[in-house]
Amino acid sequence: IIMSPAADCNLAGYYDRCVEKDYSSDMLEPIKMWFSCLSAGLGYLHANRIRHKDIKPQNILVKDGNVLFTDFGITKDFTSPDKLTSSTEGYTPKTPMYCPPEAANEGRREFPADIFSLGCVFAEMATILAHRSVPSFCDY
Repeated sequence: IIMSPAADCNLAGYYDRCVEKDYSSDMLEPIKMWFSCLSAGLGYLHANRIRHKDIKPQNILVKDGNVLFTDFGITKDFTSPDKLTSSTEGYTPKTPMYCPPEAANEGRREFPADIFSLGCVFAEMATILAHRSVPSFCDY
């Protein structure tokens, strides 16, 4: 069986490549477009009653200059009333850096939690566009 890679890298790997290539303009230019692509993608998910619940650079793939949300392993189906739940049942893994405050202590992770997480990703993208590394942003 021969399988092609699903993507060139994830967004975290792309950040690393930007630093390695000394923030070359050909590496930075696509990032500007990705703000709207990721916003539209999340808008589509939410319009279809899907919460991602684990948005972070490692779960955003970069393929041929496009970005794609991935790892929907902890999403829930909210498309019909009998499947609708308002809170996470049981333990749900989370990445502290991208976890909204209201979900930090096993609280609810509603649709706004995805927006908070995407905002954290956007802050990192802006950091790269400013020719700074993500670790320097985290230290800030």
